[in-house]
Order: sequence, then C-alpha cells, then structure tokens
Amino acid sequence: MNANEYDNLIIEVKNEGLFVEEKLVDDLKQYIQDSFDCKGKVILMIDRNIEHKKIPKIMDVLKESGCEKISIAAV
Repeated sequence: MNANEYDNLIIEVKNEGLFVEEKLVDDLKQYIQDSFDCKGKVILMIDRNIEHKKIPKIMDVLKESGCEKISIAAV
C-alpha cells in the first residue's frame, strides 16, 4: 500500500474551535488516538482570522501523536 492509499485527516481551524467533518473536536489528541492512524496526511485548513499562537500548539499535538505529513492551507 502506498501513501496515496491512506486516508487523510482534514482539520478546520476556526475561532470557534477545531472541526473534523463539520463536527467540533474538543480533544484533538484523543480524536487522533481513536480515529486516525497518522499514516495519511493531515491537512490543516486555517481560518485567516485565527490567532497565530494557536497553530504551534496544534502542530505539537499532531507531532506528539505521530503525524508527520502535515500540510497547512489558509482559507
């Protein structure tokens, strides 16, 4: 199985919180442990109006969870 065959995780980062499939995620680390194996890509879709200091915290959680392929898109 190559990397293109793994599921990707798209996380929307908004002022209201983190959303996956339009559902609010309160604990990103727990969500990843329960629902995502980090073999695919993580795509952060970040609202342009979000406080920039939140992004490193999210990145730390992703890296601690074993996610290495992370893309960032400002929307």
